[in-house]
Amino acid sequence: WEGRPLYFTTAHTDADFDHVIRGFVESVAEMQSAGFLPASDSKASAPQEFPRFDSAPTTEAQREIFHAVLMGDEANCSFNESNVIHLAGPLDAQALRSALADLIARHPALRSTFSEDGATQFFHSSARTIAMMEHDFSSVPTDSPSALLPLSLIKEAESSMPFDLTNGPLFRLHLIRLAGDRHELVFTAHHIVCDGWSFGMILAELATCYNSRKAGRLPQLPPAMSFAEYARIEGTKRDSRETIDAENYWVGKFAGGAPVLELPTDRPRPAMKSYRGAMEAITINPERYARLKKASPKLGGTLFATLLASFAALLHRITGQDDLVIGVPAAGQTRIGRDELIGHCLNFLPLRLSPGADRPFGEFAAEVKERVLEAYDHQNYTFGSLLRKIKVDRDSGRVPLVSVIFNIDKSGIDQIQFDGLELDVETNPKQFVNFDLFFNLVQTDGRLIVECEYNTDLHDKETIRQWLTAFETMIESIVTDGGSALRDLDMLAADDRAVLAEWNDTAAALPFVPSIQAFFEQQADRSPQAIALRAGARSLTYQELDRHANALANRLRENGVGRETLVGICAERRAETVVAILAVLKSGG
Repeated sequence: WEGRPLYFTTAHTDADFDHVIRGFVESVAEMQSAGFLPASDSKASAPQEFPRFDSAPTTEAQREIFHAVLMGDEANCSFNESNVIHLAGPLDAQALRSALADLIARHPALRSTFSEDGATQFFHSSARTIAMMEHDFSSVPTDSPSALLPLSLIKEAESSMPFDLTNGPLFRLHLIRLAGDRHELVFTAHHIVCDGWSFGMILAELATCYNSRKAGRLPQLPPAMSFAEYARIEGTKRDSRETIDAENYWVGKFAGGAPVLELPTDRPRPAMKSYRGAMEAITINPERYARLKKASPKLGGTLFATLLASFAALLHRITGQDDLVIGVPAAGQTRIGRDELIGHCLNFLPLRLSPGADRPFGEFAAEVKERVLEAYDHQNYTFGSLLRKIKVDRDSGRVPLVSVIFNIDKSGIDQIQFDGLELDVETNPKQFVNFDLFFNLVQTDGRLIVECEYNTDLHDKETIRQWLTAFETMIESIVTDGGSALRDLDMLAADDRAVLAEWNDTAAALPFVPSIQAFFEQQADRSPQAIALRAGARSLTYQELDRHANALANRLRENGVGRETLVGICAERRAETVVAILAVLKSGG
């Protein structure tokens, strides 16, 4: 006794634990009264209220998210991380509820909230229940047009509903019954308390707890590090030699400024950054994926380096730029060796890469591997801290320094087993995004899914689909010949190349004409009423097009345009664009 604390656990929820402790305190008081234990002046001899939560300072990375969320609901929703867990087979719903309660009790980050200034996080008792919403659509015929509507509305709402960081809860659960043997669990968490690594760990532990609860046993899991402990440790490292070295490394990378990635867009970039987004995805051909894994050791050395180099090569081919900055997320759990830690431990590493057109892919991929290793060696420095140290041009329409992100998630679902159930997982597409482009590759042993989140104010769905197809085509070209220069890597699928070959087969005997505009005028004389141009619902005959072009050419000449004068044309792709081109040529410019 002697006032020393005694630690023991006999239960799995804080409510049960409080009950046991109260009983223990009462027993001690009875034993003291009976003379079996010495009397104590401590107030612990009477039942008392125990603390309902712990607290810790937020990490630098969490504060960056917290302040980004202050930009509004759309910015808030851009940090919603939502996944759909497909469960096929006879589900024990009560075992699942108990397993989820086990996880909430085990990981304080899942029951945390934040102070109004974002400086402190509070970890509440697991007695503060987080409800799992349950929906039963099993009575709706699967062939009914309305069968999928409620499900799609739930998923869309989960990606477009903001979280209240100060009041919580910061994750939501929906269990949807589609049939007696088909369920979907929609798991949505705010990124400030759950990163990609955390979701993978949650899924693995959920399976362990479910299997135990279904069998009538208590789950047996090794102790988990609390996020409060992680946050306190991170706070002590701010002035460490490791952090100072990391700062010098990253500041040195951008001491002379930083390039701005200019992706071609389908619409002008808004003056103010927008968050509206969507996601497109493709699954890489399994045979191609297998050959890629086999070839990677001879290319970039690792699958990650090969795929990142492929993405950089794609950006180079799209933009023509040979100096790129690509953000790569790094999981803090791997840095500290605590895989079971749940929370936001992510940091963005802004890799600066040089994909020159003449560089052989294998050489470039090997360099990318070295850059990645260097970056991981200096990952103890946050992205926000770097922005405060370097000089970068600020643009209210984009994220500074890094506008595109590349990541690989090794889902591990091949090794996760729910007793009696078949498992699959898919990302619930976002409605709001923070970056212009985010290539997230979801990897299993036999499957590679390429997800692309993108800003819909900048890019059309068709454009993103083309880029995804180009990425897969480049992978095939790389596997076939990794020694090819970046400029020679194929980007077009076989069908597209066939179209180009057919449409460009324009060999024909042409009469001599002094210029293209003169050739056009001859055609206008031959068939004035034939349709020369269609743009949407509008059409122009050769005569009409020639007349409009002549009128504009005369205006240009009146304004000083003559032979070899350079005339710029700023217009959308419509009929007036062609009129302008012909007019400039007719004026001599």
